[in-house]
Amino acid sequence: MSDSRRLLFYILALGFLVMIISAPIAIANGYSKNLSNMIPEIESRRAILLNSSASSLTDSKLDYSIVENFHNLGFKRILPQLLAHVELRFNDKLIPVRVRGVESFETFYADRGIRVNGSTPSSNLEANIGILLSRRLDLGIGDIVEIVANNDVQKFRIVGIVDCGCPCDDELILSLEDLWMLKPSLSDKISFVEVISHDHDLEKLNLSSVKAFLEKPFSQASTTLIQETFNSVRNWAITIQLTILVAAYFTASKISMDSERELVILRSIGATRKKAFVYVFFKSIIVSLLAIITGLAFGTITAQIVFRSLSILLSAESYTPPGLEPFDVLWIIGLSLTSALIGSVYPALKASRRDLGEEEW
Repeated sequence: MSDSRRLLFYILALGFLVMIISAPIAIANGYSKNLSNMIPEIESRRAILLNSSASSLTDSKLDYSIVENFHNLGFKRILPQLLAHVELRFNDKLIPVRVRGVESFETFYADRGIRVNGSTPSSNLEANIGILLSRRLDLGIGDIVEIVANNDVQKFRIVGIVDCGCPCDDELILSLEDLWMLKPSLSDKISFVEVISHDHDLEKLNLSSVKAFLEKPFSQASTTLIQETFNSVRNWAITIQLTILVAAYFTASKISMDSERELVILRSIGATRKKAFVYVFFKSIIVSLLAIITGLAFGTITAQIVFRSLSILLSAESYTPPGLEPFDVLWIIGLSLTSALIGSVYPALKASRRDLGEEEW
């Protein structure tokens, strides 16, 4: 095989390894961008406000007047809630349960996306029950339960069963007024309040004895999750760098063996060992650089073909073409070139130290 063909083979072999790294990263970048573009822009912000000295939601106690303050500030979506523990009796079973008092069932359920089998309470002494709690007690719509609180017993009729895959599935849900009636010591108190706004800057809320926990907008949180998921592809790419290091070593060794004739000629005309080392070393590095550029190009082309094929199969009307970010290009070139440098040093050093009498050609 001629020298030019051997060098082309080395370039393609190393370039193939670089392509294995760059193509999946380009595809991951493409899917990350396209999935992020599919998420609707929901700019509303949410904050959960509770007592600054509370260690949990059930320990927190706020005056209900804070809700009126938010109304005066122009907030439209306000969800005050009160959490308490009572005992529930049904069919001679008496078990402790958690109760959630809400101001508006419709607003609360719509915000949570809660499904209700039956109806929401429309009058006093009516309640909804979580699906898990209803199964545990074998309760159904229309059943009457007794709630024991403060040595007092009140009967409530179950009018609906909620199913949301959230804590409400294992709770009894009452109106705030009914829960205040059951727990007079908590009258005009709430555990926390959620406020949702499109216009107000929730980060500037400054209320005494109250701490606020801000949630990211849905679109921002979803985009971050998508990016973190596809960024994990870069983790396994680092292991491929070890393969490039080994491949660069063997490539440099082969180049030094293929360059024996040139080395003998250089040494015969007076070239020093240093110049012989530089000749083999830089020849290996140039091959590695060409391989990296080739691998990045073929990796991007492969990503385009694979991504386009999948888009056709999935009947996607439009898509953002996949590609490598500048950071991706820099770290792939940096790590690959570092691997090539490390792998080329010893073969070049070994070839430069070889005595002329050892050469056979």
